[in-house]
Amino acid sequence: MAAFRAANYLILINKVFLMNSFTHREKIVFFVFTLIAILLLGNGIFKFVANELAVWEFVNVLAVSLIFLGTGLSPKVFFTPFKQLFSLTYKPETIINSKLQQMILFTGLLIALICVVQQVYW
Repeated sequence: MAAFRAANYLILINKVFLMNSFTHREKIVFFVFTLIAILLLGNGIFKFVANELAVWEFVNVLAVSLIFLGTGLSPKVFFTPFKQLFSLTYKPETIINSKLQQMILFTGLLIALICVVQQVYW
């Protein structure tokens, strides 16, 4: 029964994000990373509303969620050889516009860096 539900989710992802050029394992990577990001953010919002998290801790949870989401939007990176990844001509195929994917990822990294600096110096 669970395998049937997972297959239905993958079909839905295929239709919504037009992921016809992605392999089955790349779709699973996208699904898992997006699910982790949503669960982290949902848990952070719940704890923040319940006053268990401070503002900076919530911002840190937001940053980690953005990092997971940005990473999940480029699943081909996980299955590409290192030599090809670091070549100057390689441009990974992303689910959304590559500039938007990079902006999400780097925004998460920047917010996480700001949170680390804030925790160390304040």
